[in-house]
Amino acid sequence: MREPVCFSRCDAGSAPLYDLALLAVVYVVFAGFLHGAAMVAPAGVAAGESAAVAAPWLTAMTGAFQVRHRRRRRGLHR
Repeated sequence: MREPVCFSRCDAGSAPLYDLALLAVVYVVFAGFLHGAAMVAPAGVAAGESAAVAAPWLTAMTGAFQVRHRRRRRGLHR
């Protein structure tokens, strides 16, 4: 795991801003998982089985965060 983000050099609004940004990500992740699990449930796929497939996939997808950041910084992704 990473070191915690230090807000001592930032303004007082930085910590709550990061908090809300991370909560926005987690809400979308959980909603997306529940939606995906509901989509495959009629095919007989249990939520636990969906989770076993989704967890490593999500890890792979989050690896693209830095790539997208670099592309955006270079003006390649708007």
